[in-house]
Amino acid sequence: MEKKFFNETYFSKIVEKSYLYPNEYIPKIREYINQYPHDFFAYYHLAKIYLVLGRLDDAKKILKENNRRSRAKFASDKHRLDTLQLQNIIVKIKIDICEGNWEQALKDTNFFIAKLHESKCELYSSSSLSLQTFIKYHLGYPIEDKKFYFTQQLYDYSLEKTIKHILEHHQDENDFNNSMIYEYIDIKKLFTEISMLIEQAKKYYLNFTDETCYFKYDSIGLNSNDNCNFIMVKTIYGTNKILTGYPTKDVGGYEYIDLNYLRKEVETVNKEKPKQLSRIAKFKVKYNMK
Repeated sequence: MEKKFFNETYFSKIVEKSYLYPNEYIPKIREYINQYPHDFFAYYHLAKIYLVLGRLDDAKKILKENNRRSRAKFASDKHRLDTLQLQNIIVKIKIDICEGNWEQALKDTNFFIAKLHESKCELYSSSSLSLQTFIKYHLGYPIEDKKFYFTQQLYDYSLEKTIKHILEHHQDENDFNNSMIYEYIDIKKLFTEISMLIEQAKKYYLNFTDETCYFKYDSIGLNSNDNCNFIMVKTIYGTNKILTGYPTKDVGGYEYIDLNYLRKEVETVNKEKPKQLSRIAKFKVKYNMK
C-alpha cells in the first residue's frame, strides 16, 4: 500500500484554528510534519505562524528545511518545484521585511509578481502592488500614485484621515460589508484613545505591510451578523500608525487591551440603550430581507 504524503482533512482542521490559537497549534503542526514529512504546505504554514508571533529564527529554519526537502523530492519535476518555490517566496519576503533587507525584499517581490503573471494567478495581485509600494517607500522611492488610501497614509500619515476612513466605512448605508461599529459608539473618541494605547499593544504580523493588534470593547459592533466584543486594529508594519479597525468576534489566543472603561462612560452619559441596528434594518428593507 502506497504511503500517503498528507492528510488533508486533519490538516485543514489544524489550519482553521492555528491563526486564532497559534501557540496552541504550533506543536500540532510539528507533530503532523513528523508524520507527513512530504506535505510541504505544512512547512510553509508553520513558517507563517512563526512570523505572526515574531519568531523569526524559527521561521527561517523551517523555510530552509522546506526548500531542502522539496528540492530533493521534486528535483525532476520543475512545474511542481516552481509551485512550491512560489509559495515559499511569500515567507521569504516577510523575512526580508522583518530583517529590514529592503533591496532583497524588492527583488523577491518583483520575482513573485512576475511568476503570478506567468501563472495568471490573481490571489495576491492587489496586495502585491501595495507590497511593492511599501518596500519602495523604505528604499526612498518617490510616491508614484496618491489615489490609494494606503499609499497616502504611508507617505503622509494622518490620524484624522484614518478616523475619516473608518467613519466612512462604518456609517455608509450602501457600504454594507462584513462588519460595522454600532452607531451609539463615538468612533473618533474610540480611535483617539486607541492611538494613545497602540504602543503598548502586542502586534502580530499577519499580512505583508501591516500588523494586527486587539482591543476589548463589549458590544462594539457586528461582523458577519455576529455581535462582537473585540476590535481588530491594523497598523502600518513597524510603526504605531493606525490604518483601520473593525469588530471581530474572537481573538483566540492573542493578547488584547481592555477598553470597557470607555463603554462604562457611555452608559453613564446615556442610560437608555439607543437603536444599534438601524443601518442593518435599512439594508434589509432595501433588499427585501426578513
